[in-house]
Amino acid sequence: MKDWLQHLHPFKTAEARRLAILFAIVYFAQGMSALPIQVIAISFKDHGLEADDVATFFFLRRFHGSLNHSTD
Repeated sequence: MKDWLQHLHPFKTAEARRLAILFAIVYFAQGMSALPIQVIAISFKDHGLEADDVATFFFLRRFHGSLNHSTD
């Protein structure tokens, strides 16, 4: 690599490159997991629900789901 570009390359070791790839995969997965929630929220808003109604729905859904998992 050219000398003037060498200082811009942050991943000099193999471990750093592996960690960067792992971070990229986790970051991508978190972003993709939020897409269905956004679609549902937009659909609810299109049907006339207010933002607080949508937030309450997602809170109750998450709260109910956590109760079901805690009794196993």
